[in-house]
Amino acid sequence: MNSRGISKMRFMFTAGFFLFLIACATQACWTEYNSIGMIHDAKRLTPENFQWIIDQYSSDFYKGFETQIPDSSDRKTLIPVILDDSRQAIRAFSSEMAYRRGAGFLGRIARYVNELHGMLQHPDRLSDPHWSTDYAIFLQKKREFFRIRWAGIDQRPRTIQQLETLLAESTRRMDRVSEILTETLNRENRGIASYDTRSAPFGVGSIAYSSAVSTMAMTWMYIWDQAGGISEP
Repeated sequence: MNSRGISKMRFMFTAGFFLFLIACATQACWTEYNSIGMIHDAKRLTPENFQWIIDQYSSDFYKGFETQIPDSSDRKTLIPVILDDSRQAIRAFSSEMAYRRGAGFLGRIARYVNELHGMLQHPDRLSDPHWSTDYAIFLQKKREFFRIRWAGIDQRPRTIQQLETLLAESTRRMDRVSEILTETLNRENRGIASYDTRSAPFGVGSIAYSSAVSTMAMTWMYIWDQAGGISEP
């Protein structure tokens, strides 16, 4: 193949990969790559017997994760949905002994937590509506620099009220940092790719990713604890 043909192939690959990233960018401003990364990072924070559930029933888990979330301008509407799915997951793992069904609920909850931690959900408030997609790609490229803050399994919610409080705190956190992100982008009015790991947009993304991973793991651990899967030392 001549150099012109090789260059054409490279261009087609680059363009195709770029379109793939755009197609994978969710309304929550996370690409599927980063969304799956959240699952893997959250899973590593859980006990081995819980990890076995996700591995053993992975097809059911990811089928639940592929659940389509209705468009909503208010992330708080996801809290009662997560609480209800948590109750159903507990029943599936305990009284029903339906582990496949339970794994599906775990996947659905992962998707809801992902969406709860979305940013730039109102493109009409941005000076450039394309920033939502650009930011999703930016966060994918910077994922290796994210650091996860984890309080430890002993800090898991022990009651449904504590779980609701955890989710409400995550929601408030995301409302605050989302406002900071929108204000920063509009004020500085520059290309997303020009920001580095010392910038406010990166800091917001890192906080959001860490919060999503921690909230996901804590919610799973509440379910697993209530189902009898966690033994106290």
